Amino acid sequence: MKEPAARLLTKCDGFKKRIVIDSKPAPRLFQVRPKKRLRPLHYTEDGWHTLDGFMYEADKLSRCVQWARRRYFTSEFTFFGSINFTDDMTAAEMKGLWSKVCRYLSNKGVVALFTCEVSRRSNHFNYHLLLRSQTPNLSALLKSCTKTVKTNIKVEPYDPGRGRLAVRYMTKAKTPKYKNGEIVSRDRWARKRVLLRQELKVRRYGTIGRFWPLGMNKEGIWKEIVAHERKISDGLQQPGAEEYALELHELIGGYFPLNRVRRSVGFFGVPVGWVPKLDDDLVVDDHDDHHGDEADADESPAPSEPPQEAVKPLRKAVEAPIMVGVERSRLVRPVAFYEPLLTISTTTPTPTARPPPHPLVTSCRGDNLAGTILAFRPSLCPGDC
Repeated sequence: MKEPAARLLTKCDGFKKRIVIDSKPAPRLFQVRPKKRLRPLHYTEDGWHTLDGFMYEADKLSRCVQWARRRYFTSEFTFFGSINFTDDMTAAEMKGLWSKVCRYLSNKGVVALFTCEVSRRSNHFNYHLLLRSQTPNLSALLKSCTKTVKTNIKVEPYDPGRGRLAVRYMTKAKTPKYKNGEIVSRDRWARKRVLLRQELKVRRYGTIGRFWPLGMNKEGIWKEIVAHERKISDGLQQPGAEEYALELHELIGGYFPLNRVRRSVGFFGVPVGWVPKLDDDLVVDDHDDHHGDEADADESPAPSEPPQEAVKPLRKAVEAPIMVGVERSRLVRPVAFYEPLLTISTTTPTPTARPPPHPLVTSCRGDNLAGTILAFRPSLCPGDC
């Protein structure tokens, strides 16, 4: 079964034996310089054997698995396993061994998706498995079915948080890598992407047990994805869809990316009765533009009417002066004080009026100018002036 890179050959020359080392390396299982494209993508023979076909098929398989996981699977994946074959094996030997492994695991009730790849460094086969079944002692089962060859087996419980990209890692689909919100690489697994040789006819992926939903396969799920994307594309072509997506993105404060908001608007559509919000700098009042001159003419006063005079605003004194009434050269007692303002009345004060806080002593300095009332500062000097 083994095909080492260097073979030991013995030759007999008479009674002596010579050991000759055959330096012919084992044939490579992968393409050293893969072609980009042979035909358009709708030709199935390109498949996994060209760069463009590999990217298309890997993304298609990954999206179908994620679609089935969200829409149809009632339980989460259980395990993620890897089998690294450390022996040199030809493609025919690997196909015969792997068919026995799949049959053995299927009889044990294992339900899984597997992908096949080749290591560029060692030229050995590697298999990845994503399980749906609750299989106890999975590692022991894998060792039992591959005991005829040397392997390195690794099995881990599936973590939905860390394993959200497990399918894309298995298929080596083009996936960007982000760190602290910034893109680090647009294709994180580009160096690990290896294309198998087409003439080997090795299955790139397959299933063990009933992996897909009941009554469905990968092609049926892919048709649903295509219809879903077509509905989103048609929805974004509706008038006001892009403006509503931008307004909704600003309303949520950028909590979700704009591309995700656009896809949601394209799928659900624009609400009925929504009116786009105009920019404040672009708001123009046509009524003011057309009738601006007429409004100015109406506001101007008519020539026949007298112009209005400005009214001087009333000012409230901070402290009202003490006023005395002068009549016939005789002092008159002030009537009453109301807060800081003085009210003078010619009527006789009522007996309930509040008396002044202290006797008012004033100076007799003052003049009688045609009955006018003059204000002067009171004097506190005792006696008559």
